[in-house]
Amino acid sequence: MYFYLKKPNEEKVTGIDLIHYVKDEPSSNKNFKYSTKQKILPSEWDFENRYPKSKRGTSGKKNKQIALELDKFKRLLENTITDFQRNDRPLTKADLRMIFDRRFKHNYQKKDCPIVLKDAIQFYIDTKTKNDKPSKAWLTINNNLRKKVTLYDIYRERTTLFGDLNQDWLEGYCGFLRNFNSLVDKKKAKELNAQVQSNNNYNDNTLYGHLKILFGFLDWAKENYEIKVKKLKNTIKTYPTGRVHLTDEEVELLENVELEDTFQDTVRDLFLIGIYSGQRFSDYSVFEKEDVVKTPDGDMIIKKSQKTVRESFIPITPDLDSLLEKYNWKLPCVHKDDFNIEIKQICKKAGINSSQKKMRKKGSEKKVTYYEKWEGISTHTARRTFITLSAERGMPDHIIMAVTGISKPETLQKYKKTSQESVSRYMFKAWSKKSA
Repeated sequence: MYFYLKKPNEEKVTGIDLIHYVKDEPSSNKNFKYSTKQKILPSEWDFENRYPKSKRGTSGKKNKQIALELDKFKRLLENTITDFQRNDRPLTKADLRMIFDRRFKHNYQKKDCPIVLKDAIQFYIDTKTKNDKPSKAWLTINNNLRKKVTLYDIYRERTTLFGDLNQDWLEGYCGFLRNFNSLVDKKKAKELNAQVQSNNNYNDNTLYGHLKILFGFLDWAKENYEIKVKKLKNTIKTYPTGRVHLTDEEVELLENVELEDTFQDTVRDLFLIGIYSGQRFSDYSVFEKEDVVKTPDGDMIIKKSQKTVRESFIPITPDLDSLLEKYNWKLPCVHKDDFNIEIKQICKKAGINSSQKKMRKKGSEKKVTYYEKWEGISTHTARRTFITLSAERGMPDHIIMAVTGISKPETLQKYKKTSQESVSRYMFKAWSKKSA
């Protein structure tokens, strides 16, 4: 490393730049050059020592001030090299430029992405919040990404920089999430308000979705800030889940079950509103009369989803209208956790208890468990029930998508489930004529 003058043969002041040979730089040009923003007369420059001349008097004081500023650049470079060597990291010109910009550019935080991964994710969240006003769900999943990366850094006692990202890092991160409960520093997790529960270990489906969020952030960083990241591949394979929906007969059982508890009656009504409308709990639990628009074929609720901010077009059918009018469109507020506990007990009481199979996969390990259907029912079962029954009744996919606010056909297919009863019914209907 040394300093040099941009125009050493000038008689007027010229700029001072730093130059350093970066041996780990992958490109052919390994010289890192950086402007110190300092200026000096060439006559005041010691060309042998590559520093301002030591002198007495006014010019000597000015030279000393310039030398002190150059010392800051020198120390930062030396400390950075030491830090990367200590952590066995390859140092590139891009790494150095981000580190120097962060230290010496007064407006760095306003326009440049941090070099530390967890800080960059926070910068991403802050930027999106300021410019795009993302949904609560988006904020939740990206804050979860930041917390998990932070906890992984704590676990391996090493801060992750963009330059560290490669397939080995990704596999280590996946291993950490697959064994999250046993590997995480629970004290640090509590400080970060990151939940640590008995079921927090990531299965393959959860892990695949989490990595998609990480890759989405990396694409943003590369596109907006020209961050150079080695190509990463999501090698996690998803598997079909055993998430349940209700059949026509089970919906009827739920509608007719006698409930003595007023709270259970409210929860049942809200769940049925979800089935009749096809919306998420966060949307169907807050329907308002102001959302209603009159059409030639009847009234319709037009509402933007809290999760995706995409509009849904929900015709008000007689069953849906009856329940909304029952509460005068002022639906009771029920916490989602309380709702999930109560709806299970209601469905159990209604006799929705057929045996279900559930498979969880972590790498090569597969685990199959069996449970009664009511145990797997939650707020989202209502939306899945609407989509599946609508498809079985012949409603076209584009209509289902308009009602539910789903934008991608592949997303819709994930929601569709087929019951054994439906398979039997359609099979016998298709083949009974031939046998006759």
